[in-house]
Amino acid sequence: MEKCNPIDTPLSGTTLIEAGAGTGKTYTLTGLFIRLILEEGIPADRILVVTFTTAATEELKQRIRQKLLGAQQAFLTGNSDDAILQALLDKKLDNQLALKKIHDAIVDFDKTAVFTIHGFCHRVLCDHVFETGGLFDTELTSDQSTIIGEFAEDFWRTELSSAPREFVQYVLSKLGHPDHLAGLLSRHFIPGIRVLPQIMDAPLSSLGEFRKLFKELQAKWPDQRAAVLERLSTDDLKANIYGNTEPSQYPGSPTHRDIKLKSIADQMDRYTHRNSIGFPIFDGFNYFATVKIRSSTKKGKQPPLHPFYDICERLAQIGDHLQSQMDHRLLMLKSALFSRYPGAIAQKKQKSNVMFFDDLLLSLHRVVSSEKHRQLTDSVRNTYHAVLVDEFQDTDTVQYDIFKRLFSDRRALFFIGDPKQAIYGFRGADVFTYIKASHDAERKCTLLTNWRSNPGLITAVNTIFSNNNRPFVIDGISFEPADSARTEIGETGDTEQPADITPLTLWFLDSPPESSSKRQFLHNKVEATRKIAEAVVAEVGRLVGKTQSPIRPEQIAILVRTNAQAHLMKNLLTQYRIPAVQYSFENVFSTPDALEMAYVLAALAEPLNDRLVKRALATGLMGFNAEDLFETPSSIRSLESWYLKFKQCLSDWEHRGFIPMFRSLLVDATVRDRLLSLPDGERRITNILHLAELIDQAAREYDLGAGGTVKWLEEQRRQALISSDSSVLRLESDDSAVKIVTIHKSK
Repeated sequence: MEKCNPIDTPLSGTTLIEAGAGTGKTYTLTGLFIRLILEEGIPADRILVVTFTTAATEELKQRIRQKLLGAQQAFLTGNSDDAILQALLDKKLDNQLALKKIHDAIVDFDKTAVFTIHGFCHRVLCDHVFETGGLFDTELTSDQSTIIGEFAEDFWRTELSSAPREFVQYVLSKLGHPDHLAGLLSRHFIPGIRVLPQIMDAPLSSLGEFRKLFKELQAKWPDQRAAVLERLSTDDLKANIYGNTEPSQYPGSPTHRDIKLKSIADQMDRYTHRNSIGFPIFDGFNYFATVKIRSSTKKGKQPPLHPFYDICERLAQIGDHLQSQMDHRLLMLKSALFSRYPGAIAQKKQKSNVMFFDDLLLSLHRVVSSEKHRQLTDSVRNTYHAVLVDEFQDTDTVQYDIFKRLFSDRRALFFIGDPKQAIYGFRGADVFTYIKASHDAERKCTLLTNWRSNPGLITAVNTIFSNNNRPFVIDGISFEPADSARTEIGETGDTEQPADITPLTLWFLDSPPESSSKRQFLHNKVEATRKIAEAVVAEVGRLVGKTQSPIRPEQIAILVRTNAQAHLMKNLLTQYRIPAVQYSFENVFSTPDALEMAYVLAALAEPLNDRLVKRALATGLMGFNAEDLFETPSSIRSLESWYLKFKQCLSDWEHRGFIPMFRSLLVDATVRDRLLSLPDGERRITNILHLAELIDQAAREYDLGAGGTVKWLEEQRRQALISSDSSVLRLESDDSAVKIVTIHKSK
């Protein structure tokens, strides 16, 4: 692998620069930017810089501006601490011409073309609206939840309204609600990808026989119940399966066998109820089936016999066949969902005159892939003479094909990214697209000097990953050992490692002390997760509580895999009175605070409804307890005052708007002071204020009254799994606090 040197890297053709975290990726990018201006004479507004997020574009703009100002100072003074700028000075460029180029770039800095990939596509489509056939007034939206939800509900009704009721029940048991289908589409649907298997037909050929046997079972169970259970109570059946025949607690109490038989008999009662449809079969059904009974009979004993057991056996067998057919039909349902989605969603978007962000990519890709729009592609190429693509590992096949078709014509095209991150599919990345780009590139080099991490940590990571020939499993993604910059000063400031802390430590969870066999060697998942979290919190407490050189909470980050683990870690840290904040993609509408807000809004909309008002007052938001709500002489007066308050709030809501009314309610209910006294009070207040802002925005945007706002909030809570950026949890204050971050969020 060639080591990358941004000072000598050729400024033409396609170059792939692989850069791990902390290896100076942004420094290299800004260095290439200034070299393109000074060495190639390309105006700053002719250099296209593309990255993934809006926040990243703002950071890149600032870093590019700082590099330009640094270059101006360097050419004025004749020296620089920046290695790239000093190298440019050493090349003896025309000083006055260089200063003019830099001055022009600074003066016209607002024209600098730094975009997200979607922003770039939007710019091209807007500048060539006639060629692309776009609409002038199309609304661009990042929130796809409404349209996707409508399609999912339409699909659900269409497919299940005429389906056999057994299949409907099966779908309900597996999926529960149309929101599950909407979630599949919003999280897993990638344009241009063929979904497999494509199932065209999935007949339920066993359904007729199943219904016949089930009706027979329903008819015979009530009359034969006692005899069936009596035969199963024999001591000839194995105790470890049907329960032993000894008293469960004391002499004369029901035996373990009695308890077991009562449990499965109760299940059979419910299963054979006149309103039951028989599918799916309950888990304990096989206890009544012949094969199960025979296999559970003690050696040398005769299994109990009864015709009912044979009916159950036949029903269980045909039920297994039907289950397999149901599984196949559910796959067909999901296959149909994905196959119909593109056409149906396109009609809905056209009718509503809206576009999603991914539509920008697809529209531009469709244009650049067509020879009919050669004029457009030539125009884009003439506009941008050099292209720098940051965070390239997050690129998918559509994005890469756009850049390749537009800019792989010997102009300067740089792809900069970390291949190790591509394998995880962050932000829709496709590792195979990265590998293809690696093969297509005319040259490839790697930034190998790490400027951020502790030298000991770099050595430890190199040691671990270098001991495996294929550490990332996928051929084409290799591990290149990094070099240390031999400094403890990084971009984020002083990162000096305390002497008593090793750079990398591997912890192992001990097996339970009572373990005596291989089966008991491991903790169960819940117990292990709890013990690991407790160990981490104890270590955090040790670090921040050291008498010499303590580590401050804000210097500690904890990475977890899931939001549930993050919640657990946050709660434990709070119990130890260690300040912590949780960075999360969780939707604010899925929080308990959203449910309490829904209860309060429902009461505000109907202040004369005694039940709704009491339910609202009982929330943590309002702070009433059971004694307060019990109508004693001392509490009646307080309740009446709140009935009047809710009535006044409704009037204020209708005349002044939601936010003024809600602020007044928060003050009257002393919400802030009361919640701040709780361990998670700051988190809850942040959620409540965030919810209030979103509610007010929706009420004004859609001209909703009180009743309409209540319905809107309920809909948002129901569709919380399809979250938009605006409803992602906001962070409470992170001053002097441990940062808890999921792996995906940290990316």
